[in-house]
Amino acid sequence: MEALLESVSDAVSAMVLYSVEADESNAKVLDIAQGAAVVKAASDYLCDMAVKSADLWIKFNQPAMQKRMVDVAANLRQAVNEISQAASELDQAQYSKTAKKLLLKGAKGVMEHMVVLLQTADLYEVTRGIRSCARVTAKKKVLVSLGHGESFFVTAAQEFVTHTVETGKLIQKRIKDIDDYQLKKRLEECGEALRINTEPLLRFMTEYMRDAMNTQAQQDAQVASARLDEVVQETIVVFKLSAKSPFDLSMISDLDLKDDVDLRDAAMRVAGLMGVLQGAIQRGDAPAAKAALKALKIALGDQISTAQQLAKSCGDPGKLVQYENAIRAAQSIIDSDLPSFSKSIEELLRRPDNSTALNRLKALMGHIRDASNMMVSASSAYNADDLEELVDGMGLPIARLAQAVQRGDIADAAKYVTDVQQAARAQLLMADQISQGARPEHRDRLLQGVKALKMNIDRLVAALPDAAQRAAYEPANQHLYAMLDSVLQDLTYNGKQLVETVSVGTPHDLLMSHRALGNEYATLVSALDRTDRKAAQSALRQINDILTDELVYARAVARKTDNPLITEALNTLCANGQQRIADIISTLGRYSEESLDDPANQANRSNLDRAFADAELLSSQFVGAASRDFMLESGQKLRGHLDALVLSAQRGDYQASAAAIKSAVEEARMQAEAAELVAMSLSTTDPERAARIREYAQQLLSMGPTLVGSLKKVIAAPGDQAALGELSANAGAMGSMSDQLIRATTMDADEELMHAAALIDTEVRNMKDMVASGKMPNPAQMTNLAKLVMSQIKLANIVASKKGGAKNEGLIKASQLMADLIKNMVGAVRDGNLAGLESMLDTAAQLNASLVAARGKLEDDFETATAELKRHLDILEQRVPTQSQAQLQGAIRDVDGSLARATFLAHAIARQAEPERQKQIMAAVTELQGLYQALPPAIHAHKGRPADPALAARVTSLFGDIHASIATVANATTSSGEERLFARAAQIGQDLARLEDAVARNNQAEANAALQSAVAGIRVQAQLAKVQAEQIRDPAQRKAALEQIDRLEKFAATLSSAVKDTLAKPGDQAKRQKFLEALAATREAVAQVVAGSSSVLPEERVHDIAQAMQEEMQKLAAVLQRGNPQEIANALSRIQQYGLQQQADILRAYASSVSDPRVRRDALEAAAEFDRTLAELIPAIRAAQANPGDKAAIQKVLAGANDAERILGNICTIVTAHPESRLASLSHMIAEDTSLIRDGLSKKNAVEVNAGGLNAKRDTAHLVKAIRLTADGARSNPARRQQLLQLADRLDASIAGLAAAVRDSQSKPADAQAQRSALSAIELHLQSVGQASTLGHDQVAIFLEETALKLAGDAARVDIAFENKDAAGVASGARLLEGTGSYQVSLMHKALEGLPEERRAHATQVMQQIQKVYPQVVASSKDPKGHAQYKTSNLALQDALSQLIAIVNQAPEERIITLGAQMDREFDRLTASVKKGDVAGTESGAAAAVFVAAEQAVLARALARQASTPARAQELSSAAAELDKAARLLPRVALEAAAKPSDKAKQEAFAQAVNAMRVANRKLVANGQEERVVRERAEQERVRAEQERLEAERQARERAKQDEMASAALRVQESIKDVKVDNTVWGKLYGTARDIAQLMEQMSAMSAANDKRGMIETARQLAVQSATYVQQAKAAAEKCTDPKLKDQIMIHSQAAKNWAVQLKVITAVKAASDDDDASSTRAQLVKCAKSLAKEVVSCVDATKIAAIRSK
Repeated sequence: MEALLESVSDAVSAMVLYSVEADESNAKVLDIAQGAAVVKAASDYLCDMAVKSADLWIKFNQPAMQKRMVDVAANLRQAVNEISQAASELDQAQYSKTAKKLLLKGAKGVMEHMVVLLQTADLYEVTRGIRSCARVTAKKKVLVSLGHGESFFVTAAQEFVTHTVETGKLIQKRIKDIDDYQLKKRLEECGEALRINTEPLLRFMTEYMRDAMNTQAQQDAQVASARLDEVVQETIVVFKLSAKSPFDLSMISDLDLKDDVDLRDAAMRVAGLMGVLQGAIQRGDAPAAKAALKALKIALGDQISTAQQLAKSCGDPGKLVQYENAIRAAQSIIDSDLPSFSKSIEELLRRPDNSTALNRLKALMGHIRDASNMMVSASSAYNADDLEELVDGMGLPIARLAQAVQRGDIADAAKYVTDVQQAARAQLLMADQISQGARPEHRDRLLQGVKALKMNIDRLVAALPDAAQRAAYEPANQHLYAMLDSVLQDLTYNGKQLVETVSVGTPHDLLMSHRALGNEYATLVSALDRTDRKAAQSALRQINDILTDELVYARAVARKTDNPLITEALNTLCANGQQRIADIISTLGRYSEESLDDPANQANRSNLDRAFADAELLSSQFVGAASRDFMLESGQKLRGHLDALVLSAQRGDYQASAAAIKSAVEEARMQAEAAELVAMSLSTTDPERAARIREYAQQLLSMGPTLVGSLKKVIAAPGDQAALGELSANAGAMGSMSDQLIRATTMDADEELMHAAALIDTEVRNMKDMVASGKMPNPAQMTNLAKLVMSQIKLANIVASKKGGAKNEGLIKASQLMADLIKNMVGAVRDGNLAGLESMLDTAAQLNASLVAARGKLEDDFETATAELKRHLDILEQRVPTQSQAQLQGAIRDVDGSLARATFLAHAIARQAEPERQKQIMAAVTELQGLYQALPPAIHAHKGRPADPALAARVTSLFGDIHASIATVANATTSSGEERLFARAAQIGQDLARLEDAVARNNQAEANAALQSAVAGIRVQAQLAKVQAEQIRDPAQRKAALEQIDRLEKFAATLSSAVKDTLAKPGDQAKRQKFLEALAATREAVAQVVAGSSSVLPEERVHDIAQAMQEEMQKLAAVLQRGNPQEIANALSRIQQYGLQQQADILRAYASSVSDPRVRRDALEAAAEFDRTLAELIPAIRAAQANPGDKAAIQKVLAGANDAERILGNICTIVTAHPESRLASLSHMIAEDTSLIRDGLSKKNAVEVNAGGLNAKRDTAHLVKAIRLTADGARSNPARRQQLLQLADRLDASIAGLAAAVRDSQSKPADAQAQRSALSAIELHLQSVGQASTLGHDQVAIFLEETALKLAGDAARVDIAFENKDAAGVASGARLLEGTGSYQVSLMHKALEGLPEERRAHATQVMQQIQKVYPQVVASSKDPKGHAQYKTSNLALQDALSQLIAIVNQAPEERIITLGAQMDREFDRLTASVKKGDVAGTESGAAAAVFVAAEQAVLARALARQASTPARAQELSSAAAELDKAARLLPRVALEAAAKPSDKAKQEAFAQAVNAMRVANRKLVANGQEERVVRERAEQERVRAEQERLEAERQARERAKQDEMASAALRVQESIKDVKVDNTVWGKLYGTARDIAQLMEQMSAMSAANDKRGMIETARQLAVQSATYVQQAKAAAEKCTDPKLKDQIMIHSQAAKNWAVQLKVITAVKAASDDDDASSTRAQLVKCAKSLAKEVVSCVDATKIAAIRSK
C-alpha cells in the first residue's frame, strides 16, 4: 500500500514542482505527460481493482461501504482526468494559468482520493479477518457444546478446523501488510497461539466423546476453550489496531466494535495487571513480573486504541478535548515512562529494599492509573458532579462582572456579561444532556425539572445585560447594584437547583445497589471457577458500576437531604470514594487475574474475598450514612402500609389487605437490612447500640408472621371485632417497633433516652387529663406506657455506664424509682384506684424530668430540640403551597414530635428554675402549644379553599407567631443571667406601657395592677442585675453598675408616688407631667441597668433589638394593609403591650456604649430619630384603638410604622457597616470569655465556668453571624468568601467541642485528662477565633493597617481625655486599651506571617517596637497622674504605628484624600450640633471628629516616610502635629459652645479649633494629592517597562514556536554528538541519523519560507534516508545479543520510517494545494518532524546500549 502511495506521491510532487517553478518565473511548464501517464496508469489499475473489490463488501452485508468504495474510485478517476486535461492544455498553451491551477487541483485530488481508496481497501481486509475470527468462535461453541456420542461431532470438528486454518492464513497475510513492528509481532504470537491451542481442544473433546465418564477430559476441554477464546479476542484486537483507515470503524455495522464498556474493561484490566505486577515484585518473581509488564503495556495500548475510536465518533467538543488530553498522557507513558518503569522493576527485583526505586515505581503506577482513569472519565456521560463543577465555575465570571461594575468599567462589564451568559447556557446544555441520557424511570422527571428551570435561567440571562449596563453607568447607585446582584444571585441559585434536579439517587437506591453487590460477587466467583475470563471481566465491571452508582447516589442524597449530619457523613465518604473504588477494583482485578492464571491456588481466593470485603464495607458505609433518611422515609411508608391494611380489613377488601401486608412485610425486611448495616458500622465503636439495633430488627421481623396470622383470622371470620382488634393491635405494635428501631439507628443511647422521656411525658400528660375528667386509662394504654418506661430504664443504664460520678448515680437512682413507680401504677389501674393513680402520674412526670436532667445537658438538648422544631416548621411551611393534605400529614407528624420534645425539655428546665423563671417558662410553653394547636386546622382550611386570601394570611401569620413564640420559650429557658435581665427588662417595659395607657385613661384598677407588676419586676431586675454586676471583673465598671441599680430602685419609688398623685388628681397637669417624667426616668434607668451589666458587644445588642422591633413594625404594617378589623384590633393591642419606648431606651443605652465614635454617633442620631417617630406613633396607636373605624387614624399608624421600620433598618445597617471591627471586638470578647472559663476550671468554680461558657457560646454565635454577613459582602471574591464560610463552620464545630469538653471536665473534676482536654478545646477554639479578625479584611496588609489606625485613634482619645481632665473618659479609654487593644496587638503580631517575605522582616522589627511600648501606654493610662508619661509613650506608639502603616500600605495618600473629605463632613455635622445646643450630639460628634483626625495624623506620618522629597515629608509631619494639637482642644471647646450657644467667646473658641483642624487637614490632602501624581507617573513608567518586557517575551516565544522543527533536529544531533560515525554497523546508523537531522533543519527553514519546491525535495530525501535507516537498524539488530534491545531498535527504526513517509505524503498534498498559509503547513509538518526525531533518538539510544553489550 505504502509503495503504491509513494510512487504516486513522487509523480504528483514532480508535477507540482514543475508547476510551481513555472508559476514563480511565469515560464512555460515542461512536458509533464510522462508523470501524468504514471499517475493515470496507477490510478486506473487501482480504480479497476476497487470496483471489482467493492462487491466483496456485499458478502459482509455492508452496502454503504460498497457504495463508498465505488464513489471514491469515481472521484479518483475524475481527478486523474483533470491532470490529463491540464497536461493536454499545457501542451497547447504552455503559459496557461488556468491549466496550471487545474493541474494543482487534480494532483491534490489524486493524492486525497488515493489515500482514502487504499485505506478503505485495507479496512476490508481488517473486516475479513475479524469476521473469520468470529466464525472460529461460533464453530468452537458448537463443538464444545456437543454431548457424548453425538454423530455430528466429526462434522463439527472438521468445520472448526477448516475455519481455524483459514483464519491462520489470513493472519499470515495480514502480518505481511503490517508496518508496525510491535503489532506485527503480536499478530505472529496470535497465529502461533491459535495453532497451539487448537490441537488440545480437539484431543480433549475426542477423549470425552469416546468415554462419557471421562469428566476430566471434559473439564480440560472447557479450559482449552477458554484459552482459545482469549487468543481469538487478542487476534481481533490486533486486527483492529492494524487498520490503516482514517474512518471510524463504527461505519461498519455488526463488527463488535469497542464502546465505553470496553474502555472500562480495559481500564480494569490495566488496574488488575498493575496489582499482579506489584505482587510479582513483592514475591521477587522476575518471570511473572516481566510477563505482567508486557501484558500491562499491551492492555494500556488497547485502551488507547479504544479511546481513539471513541474520540472519532465523539460529537461533544468538551469530551473530545478530554479524550485528546487523556490519550496524549497515556501515549506519553508508553513512549517515555515504561522504559524507566522496566528499569525500576529490575532494580527492585535485584534489591527489594531499594526505596528510591520503590518510590519511583509507585509514582509511575500512579501516572498509569491517572491516565487510564482520564480515558474512562472522557467516555463517561456527564453527571451532576460535572454540572456542579460548571455551576461553581460560573462564580469567577460573576465575581469579575461585579468588580467591573463597581469600577464603572462598561466595556469589561459587557465582556463579563457575555461570559456569564455563556456559562449559564452551558449549564442548561449539560443539564439537558444529563436528562436525555438518564435511565427511563428518571428521564421524564429530569426533563420536566430542567425545562422549568430553563425558563427561569433564560429570563435571568435576558435581563442580565441591561441590569449590568445600568449598574456600570452609575457605580455609586446602590439600588442599581442591588438589582444586578439579585439577578446574579438568582442565576447562581437556579444553577444549584439544576444540579439538585439532575442528581439521581435516594437512600432506597443505595440499599438496592448494596443488595445487588453480593450477587455480582457470586457471579465473579462462579466465572473464576470456570476460568471464564470474559464472564469474570463482565462481573468485575458490574461490581465497578454498582460502586460507582452508589457514589453518584450518595452525592445526590448529600445534596438533597435536609439533615446536615447526613450531608457531612456522605461528603466525607465521597471525598475519597472514587479512589477507594479504584483501589478495590484494582485489587479485585489483580486477584481475579491470578486466579485465572492459577485456579488451584486457594490463597488467591482468600485474597479476593478480603478485597470484596472492602467493597462491601464501602457500600455499607454509604447505606449507613444515609440510613437516617432511609429509615425515616421507610418508617412513614410502613405506617402507611399498616394503616391501609387495617382500613381495608375493616372494609372487607381482603385483596387490598393482602397487597398492603405484603408491602408492609417487605418494608420491614428492608428496614431490618438497613439496620444491620448500621449495626455493623457501630459494632466496634458502640457495641451496646449495635446489639440493641439487632435486637429491635429481629423483633420487627418476627412481627411479620404474627401480623399475617391476624389477617388470616380476619379473613376466616369476617366482621369479627375481636379479630379486627387483634389485627389493629398487632399493626400498631409493628409500627411502634419500627419507630423504636428507627430511633436506635438514628440516635445514640443518650438521644434515644431523651426521646423516650418525651414520649413518656406525652403519655403521662394524656393520662393526667383522663384522670382529671374522672376516666381511668385502659390496660392497653398502661401497657404501652410500661413498655416505654422499661425501654427508658434500659437506655438509662446504658447511658449511666458511660458516665461517671454524680450523673451516673442520678441516672441509676431515677431509673430505679421509675421502675418501682410503674409497677404501682399498673396495680392502681388494675384496682381502679383513681386518686392514687393521679398522684403517681404527678410523681412519674417529675421522675421522668429528673431522669433526663440527671444527664446534665438539659439546655443543650433543648437548643437541639428547638433547632429541630424550627427546621420541621420551615419544611412544613415550604410544603403547604405545593402538597396535598394527605402529603402534609408526614410533615405535621414531624412537627408534632419535635414540639413534644421541645416542650417536655422546657418543662424539665422549669422544674429546676426559680419560681419567677418557672412561671415565665410555663406561660411561654402554654402560649406556644396554643398557637400550634390552631395551625393544622388552619392549614386544612386553607387547602380546602386555596383561593381564599384570608385563610392563606391566617396560615402565614400563625407560622410567624409560632416562630416568635419559640424564641420566647428559648429566652425564658436560658440560664444566662444577662439574657434573663434583658427579658425581664422587656417585661417591665410592657408593664410600664400598660401603666401609661391606664393612667391616660384614668383607669385606677388597671394602673395599680400594672404598677404593682412593674415594681415587682424592677425588684427582680435589681436582684438579677446585682448578681450579674458581681461577675464584672473591672472594679470601676462594677461600681458604676451597682450605682445604676441603686438609681433604678429610687426611680421605682418615685414612680409609685407619682402614679398615686396623678390618679388622685386626674386633671392636674403638673402631676401628670411629673408622672411622665418619672416614667421616662424609670425606663431610662431600666435600660441603663441592662446595658451597664452587659457583657454583650453593644453593636450586637443594638442590632438584635432594632431587628426585633423592625419585625414587629413589619407585622403591624402587614396587618394594617390587609384591613381585617379584628386582626387590626389584635395587632394594635399587641404593639401597645410590646413596650416600644422601653425597647427604644434600651437600644439607646447600648448605642451609647459602642466603642467606635463614628458608629456611636450615627447610631445615637438614628435612635433619636426613632424616638421622635415613636412620639407620634404611640399616640396614633391609642387614637386608632379608641376609634377602630377611623381610617385616617389607621393610615397615620401605618405611616408611622413604615417610618419606624425604615429607621430601625438604618440602625441595623449602621452597626453592621464595619464587619471587620465587629469581628475584632467579638474575637476579643471570646478571648475574655475563655479566660473566665480557665480561671473557673483552675479554681473549680462552677459558676465562673458556666458564666464563661454561656458567654463564649453567645459571643461565638454573634461572631459566626458576623462572619457570614462579611461573607455575603465578599461575593466578588469567591476564594475569600469560601474561607469565611469555612471559618464559620469551624467555629460552630469548635464551640460545640469546647462546650462538651468543659461539661466533661466539670463532671469529672478529679480527672486530669478531662481538664487537659478542656484546656485543649479552649486553645483550639481560640485559634479559629483569632483567624476571624484577620479574615475580616481582604488582605493581611489591610488588617494590619486598619488595626493600627484603630489603636492610634483609641490612644489619641485617652490623650485628649487626659488633656481635658476627663477622668471617666480616661478610665473607659484605659479599659479599651488594656482589653481589646492588647488583644489586637497580639493578633497583629500573628498576622505578620501573612505578609510578603520582602516586607515581613521590617514589619517584624517595627512590631517588636510596638509590643515594647504598648504596655507602657496601657500602664500610664491607668495612672490618674500619669499624663506626662502617657504622652511620651503614646508619641512613641504613634511613631511605631505610622512606620508599620508605611510598610504595609504603599499608597497612604489615597486614604488621606478620602479621610480629608470625611473630616470636612464631620466638622459640618459637629458645627450643626453645636449651633443647635445639642450637647449629646456634640459629645458624640466631637469624639468622631477626633478619632478621624487621629487616623489622618498617623497616616500623614506614614506618608512622610515615603514622601518623594524631604520638604514634603517635613510639611506632612508639621501638618500632622498641628492637627493633633487642635484635636486636643476640640472636645472641650465644642461642649462649652454647645452648652452656651449664645456665648460668642465660646463660639469663637470652637470656630478657631475647627478652623485650625480644617487648615491642617487641607495641607495634608494637598500634599497627598501631589504625592499621588508622583506615584501615578512612576506607575505609568513601571507599566510601560512591564509591557515592553512582556512583548519581548512574547516575541521570544513566537521565535521558539517557529523553531520547533529545528529544535527536534537539534535533539537528534545531541543524541549522536558523543558517538563515532564510521563504517561499522553502528557508525553507519549514527551517520544516517545525522543526515536526517540536517534534512529536518532544512525542512524547518523551507517550511517557514513556504518553499514548496524545497519542502518536497527535502521530504523526499528524508523518506530515502529513513528507508536506509531501517536497513542499517536491521544490521545493527543482528549484532545485538539482547532480544529486548533488538526489538526496540527495530520498532523505533520502523516507526521513524513510517513518520518520514507520512511527512512526505503530507508535504505532497499540501504542496498541491493552492493554500499558501505557511502556519497551517507547519502545524502538520511539525508534528511529523517531532515524532520522527523522537523515534530516531530512541533508536540511537537503544543502539548505543546494544553496541556496548556486543563487545
